[in-house]
Amino acid sequence: MDPRPGAATKDGLPQLQPLFFPSALEPLYVSIDFENPDLIVNKFHRGSNSQVGISILDTRDLNLLPREQALTLATYNFVTGSDLYYTASANRYLWGTPEKILPSDMLTAINKHISRPDRNIILVGHGCGRDLAALRSLGFNFQASAIHILDTANIAREPGKSHLSLCRLLDKLKCPHAKLHNAGNDAHFTLRALILLAIKGHENQELVDGPRVEEGRGVVERVEALRALALTSLPIVEPRIEEKRIRKIHIAGPGIEEQRMRKIHIAKPKTKKERIRKGDIAKTSSLQKQEIIRAERRQKRTTTAAAETFIFDDIDALAFMMQV
Repeated sequence: MDPRPGAATKDGLPQLQPLFFPSALEPLYVSIDFENPDLIVNKFHRGSNSQVGISILDTRDLNLLPREQALTLATYNFVTGSDLYYTASANRYLWGTPEKILPSDMLTAINKHISRPDRNIILVGHGCGRDLAALRSLGFNFQASAIHILDTANIAREPGKSHLSLCRLLDKLKCPHAKLHNAGNDAHFTLRALILLAIKGHENQELVDGPRVEEGRGVVERVEALRALALTSLPIVEPRIEEKRIRKIHIAGPGIEEQRMRKIHIAKPKTKKERIRKGDIAKTSSLQKQEIIRAERRQKRTTTAAAETFIFDDIDALAFMMQV
């Protein structure tokens, strides 16, 4: 176990050996990712729009090779907050339908998949400091639930260089990916990245030391099955919601909403012909009357601006829509 509860190991390659060789540990590799973890750390006092994603690789499945069905990662996405935020999150999620839960139920949902007394759990994350802080804030029991914590950002980091983002790491590993910044997707692709890093480390070690004595056909089958899993093509997912015409404007707001981007729905302006037909403006008019009409319009825009636009207050949900 790591010396500190909730601390990730800097070099996780020794903990990846059960991927290639039968082990009495038979661990579950459980990748976890949060969206808006700071809201969780602050006990949801500043808002409730958040997500937790979980993706699981069971090494017992590797002991059943060769097998007719390909290996899979069991992936889950749990969403708290508004209906709009849930809908936007669901529109990005690639692996089924997210489950909407209450903030008070988040730890229960996590423990359902991670706290397994009969199994050894190795937690996985990418740049997972804030994710681990969120778990601590929720009251997650690291000592009882995880034997190791691996950070793919640490494993992939080259000496003297900065950490790679998850997107850049996946690109470097030539791993298919899409719609990041969704908790379920990020957890899934982090586990794919871990598998490819493990294969790379295993093959590099073979180049240095030569094949291990106990290596045989079983290890080769494991490597190829894991590689096929990590490089599997992505599912084609149809959007679950209709995209809205939105544009960005900068509105200074109170508290944490200051200097953030809000999205507002912009009503399509009427053409001049439509405005004449509806009586908004006259077909012909004197210069004096035109000036009166312009003054009336300015006044109308000032007093009825709120009625002519619909402001969405759910910033995070619409940020997701913009990325779809």
